Amino acid sequence: MGALAELLHSKLRVYLRETELWKADHERAMAFFRFDDHLAVGIQLFESITRWDESWRSKVVAGEEQYDPMVAEEIKEAYQWWLRPCADVQAQLAVFEREFGATKNGERFRQCYREAVGILTPDEEFFSGDALVQARDEAVDTHRKGGTVELCDFSA
Repeated sequence: MGALAELLHSKLRVYLRETELWKADHERAMAFFRFDDHLAVGIQLFESITRWDESWRSKVVAGEEQYDPMVAEEIKEAYQWWLRPCADVQAQLAVFEREFGATKNGERFRQCYREAVGILTPDEEFFSGDALVQARDEAVDTHRKGGTVELCDFSA
């Protein structure tokens, strides 16, 4: 093989290697964008569950529907199902963000996750902690001293 052919083969090998690297990088970047779309779908599903929850509860409070523990359980189960993949999704989100930077939907997805966890956390666990206990005690003291006004009569 002549010197020119050897030089061309050498350059062709580099070219092919760089093409493969570029292809791998491109595929990884495309996976990042597909993942961000996946986050958007998760957000939409969470928001759909929340709209169902809020709509049903508003109707119950307004007296348009009777409270049905089965519906409450169905809503709870929908949130639980939504949360099932969240640990894996958040782990992959962290990987992609380290690699590519912030995603368009990452922060909103995390917010939905925190809301779902809060919704499913029993009140006695969610509303605990020193700051909350202190705020409660201060509110009770303020009320007892006449520092609050009742806007609604809930006794009716």
